[in-house]
Amino acid sequence: MIFYKEEAKKIRILKKLKATTVSMRLDIHPVTLSRWESGARIPSANDVRVMSQIYDIPVSEISDLKELGFRYGFVDIDSAINYINNASEAIDSDIGLEYIKPALKIIEKNKTLINTNNRIVRELKKNSSILNSLDEMIYIKDRNLKIKQVNSAFLDTYQLLGSEVKGKSFSTLFEYFKIDKILLNYERKVFNTGLGSINK
Repeated sequence: MIFYKEEAKKIRILKKLKATTVSMRLDIHPVTLSRWESGARIPSANDVRVMSQIYDIPVSEISDLKELGFRYGFVDIDSAINYINNASEAIDSDIGLEYIKPALKIIEKNKTLINTNNRIVRELKKNSSILNSLDEMIYIKDRNLKIKQVNSAFLDTYQLLGSEVKGKSFSTLFEYFKIDKILLNYERKVFNTGLGSINK
């Protein structure tokens, strides 16, 4: 596989994506991305495919890899529908069409679900980009006070990867971090009232 390092870096810059943002989404250290873009190291084919999804471009723009016919992990539904429509026209008996028509309905329903999923993925990427553009450290916890999401400023400050943080509490993440009752009560209040907070 040939990785077009200059193109990849140029596209990242044109898309106004910080190296830390792309690194976090790839779950790699920013130095690794820098080495890929400089040519000191070569990313795996899988990493290049994920990078193309992050940049929202065909994989062929940053490598000599071919498209797999998948989008966000799903089969290209339009091609599947065309294939089945062509197959149904070739079948002479009504018995064959009995089986194909329900399959077409299922594929149409899946197409709707995939479109909804793709919209949600785009919104999540947009929200993540907004969080990562902020200089303040931001973290989001679930009801069990486990970390769900952090922004780049948080990861950069503590020199962590996203995979090291998700699902952990502060007390398990930072051995030296003592959670006092005030902070714990404060975070529980946020969940009970449903109102977010900003601590400046």
